Amino acid sequence: MRGRNMLVAASPLALGLGACDGDDGGGAQASEEYLDALTEFMMTSGDFDQPLTTDEDEARCAAERVTEEVGQERLEDAGMTIEALRKGDPFADGTELTEAESRQVVDAVLECIDIGAMMAAMMAAGAASGGWIPAAATDCVAERLDRSDDFRDSMARSLREGDDAVWSTDMLESSYRAFFDATLRCVDFGEIFASGLGVELTDEEIACLDDAIRESETLPELMAAGVASGGTGDVPPEVFDLLSGCVPASKLAGISGS
Repeated sequence: MRGRNMLVAASPLALGLGACDGDDGGGAQASEEYLDALTEFMMTSGDFDQPLTTDEDEARCAAERVTEEVGQERLEDAGMTIEALRKGDPFADGTELTEAESRQVVDAVLECIDIGAMMAAMMAAGAASGGWIPAAATDCVAERLDRSDDFRDSMARSLREGDDAVWSTDMLESSYRAFFDATLRCVDFGEIFASGLGVELTDEEIACLDDAIRESETLPELMAAGVASGGTGDVPPEVFDLLSGCVPASKLAGISGS
């Protein structure tokens, strides 16, 4: 899992530390050797040199929750053996986890590790070098990623299908949809959006556009589909509908797609 699919970056999720003891879902208790290997795996750098966590208590909690939910025997049968965990990434070529089991793994990990907050912090760090996620928005982004089924389902699918799935168009679209849904709701995008279109706006127009972007149900989907497919450079008609409610037609004239 290790930072896999961090296109939302991704990606991702603040549920706090869950209960990390008990034996209520996976059958026989996992061995200490297996828990040690899974704990270490979660603390090892993965995609983008970013481990799931650098906190050993969080990693141990996640390892215990995963084995409680799915069981060591089933995890090993699916390909998550001690040897595979110690070698690197047992998910690169996919596993034999079922859809339900892979979602159990993701949900269990996210009970213990705040992946959304880690991803939001990475976005904010990128903002300092030209990105557009301000540090003030990180808590909001993390919270929305936490609630995103697209984000969790993308992570779960990557565990089943491996690297080929991660870079498929539909997986990218799902990941970007979670990313854009979180960021468009949390960041004041009016000025950024207008700047990308080459339009100068008044403060009132920017405020109007901020609200329209934040309230749009279709914009995250449109942006995700456009980025995942490579895009054409044209502005979708739906975006002009959004813009036209805030920006005079004279300012929109000449924009590609108008």
